[in-house]
Amino acid sequence: MPDPSSRPPDSVEVDRTHQISVEQYKVKVADLGNIGSRQMSVMTYYVSIISAFLGVLAFKEKSLYDLDAAVLGILCFAGVLVCVLWFFSLSYFRGIFRVKLRVLGEIEETLPHQTFAREFELMQKSALGTWIWIERILPVVFALFFLALVAIRLVKLWG
Repeated sequence: MPDPSSRPPDSVEVDRTHQISVEQYKVKVADLGNIGSRQMSVMTYYVSIISAFLGVLAFKEKSLYDLDAAVLGILCFAGVLVCVLWFFSLSYFRGIFRVKLRVLGEIEETLPHQTFAREFELMQKSALGTWIWIERILPVVFALFFLALVAIRLVKLWG
């Protein structure tokens, strides 16, 4: 390897800038992975809570029609609240990913190959890009389920 002092000063500066870009890129990619892990932990947390609520409803001694309206209302209100928090958490993480991927894209512009930009382009062309919305619709589906339970119980109560 040639001695850096024998190269022209501009060449040494370009190499140093490239090294810094590569190191920043590595740190940002690792950070992106950590954010993904946190998102999965948060999603697992919300799914666990919703599963517990569904378990309470499934393993009760009375039928839904005979369950005290106040108990069902409180349980369903809590379920909807958890779903709303879950939805906003997913939106928050989606925003973080957008920003981090944009910064990675800026760093990639200084590198020979733009990996994330190319992957994103290919995902948009394939069916993979359409699967992202599914994770955001799950809390909506569960919230609608809890609201439907309350509506059914109210129909019995007033009907």
